[in-house]
Amino acid sequence: MKAPRIFLSYTRSHRKEVSEIHKRLRKERFDPFIDLELAGGEEWERKINNEIREADRFLVCLTADSAASVDMGKEIELARELLKQGFKATGFIVPARLEDCKLPDALSGYQAVELYATGGWNALRKALPEPPPVDPTWRRLAGAIAVVLVLIVAALAWWNQLSEPDRFRWSRVTGRFTAPRVGLTFWQLRQSTPEDPEAVRVGKGLVEPKAGNISDFLTAESVKAETRFRIGAKIRLGFESTRDGFLYILDHEHRKNGPGTRRLIYPTGRSIGRGNRISRGDLVGLPDDQAAIPYWEAERKDADYVGETLTFLLLPEKMAELDQLSSRDDQPIIEGELAAKIARLQQASSGRAELVYSGGGGSAETPGEAEARRRSRLLGLADPSQQTLYKANVGSKDPIVVSVPLNIIQ
Repeated sequence: MKAPRIFLSYTRSHRKEVSEIHKRLRKERFDPFIDLELAGGEEWERKINNEIREADRFLVCLTADSAASVDMGKEIELARELLKQGFKATGFIVPARLEDCKLPDALSGYQAVELYATGGWNALRKALPEPPPVDPTWRRLAGAIAVVLVLIVAALAWWNQLSEPDRFRWSRVTGRFTAPRVGLTFWQLRQSTPEDPEAVRVGKGLVEPKAGNISDFLTAESVKAETRFRIGAKIRLGFESTRDGFLYILDHEHRKNGPGTRRLIYPTGRSIGRGNRISRGDLVGLPDDQAAIPYWEAERKDADYVGETLTFLLLPEKMAELDQLSSRDDQPIIEGELAAKIARLQQASSGRAELVYSGGGGSAETPGEAEARRRSRLLGLADPSQQTLYKANVGSKDPIVVSVPLNIIQ
């Protein structure tokens, strides 16, 4: 169904009021014409005459100065001629007074619509043809969009009331719902107890544990990130990210009398074959599951030792120099231009990883976490969050860099 074409005849002194009528008619699905639509260079009189002939209604917007308008008089005369010759039906001419004024002599026999009075617009609508109905497809689409918007608002409200650990767990499922997070958990191994599931127990050192002897086994228990480990403490580390990327982990020893040694501890010569690309739900355990001894043991250092820092680099692309190092040696030293390159990367990313949660520790590793550490499965919504969480305020192609101290009491 075509929208009724409405020609608007008016005097220039009331252009503003008529422009508002034009806007309202268009909003109500009519096809109004006003001479403001004429393009530069068009033959004005011929175009006006053609528009009057093509119109379904000729709407005369009357004011006190209408009778003095020559152009308006010509337009009214043409409309009356079309009506007289039978080209237009009764009701084609619709006089509408914008203010209290006399009708021009040419329209003296017509009933005018009082647009300035209460109910004037409803009276005008009755004098015009019915516009086409709203397309039911668009109506359904608008309804669907409204439902989606309501759901989005509800989802955002629900998300905002979640704790950081819950957001981290849900991000394993929802993916890029929010700024990327990375999670770390420090584990300290203790003597296993009969209550610990067999799936989470590990043997002590290089000794082959006896299946029935509980004293041959250790169980990992989470500790605070700021824990100061004593000499002999058996330590393990877990890393997880809600964003995909290539993971590199560096250990930097600090010395009183020099910069100290920086080593690459992941990927290693053992793990490089599997690749170091991680995705949502991947859990990287250190030492990796192929290590002969499944934990690090805190050692006494020399008097020059100050401490050490673990740095996690999650990069959008592989770093070939680090890959070459890891394939040649186990925990190779990083030095020279490569060390300078990594230092520049750390400096550029400084302050962009924000600590948003630090847990209290004390939870034993679950069978699900043990399976994920061995790369047998991905972590899901039902699995615990990592113990310490950082929000990365970075772009989708930027590296994520997180540095944490490893505290060993000397």
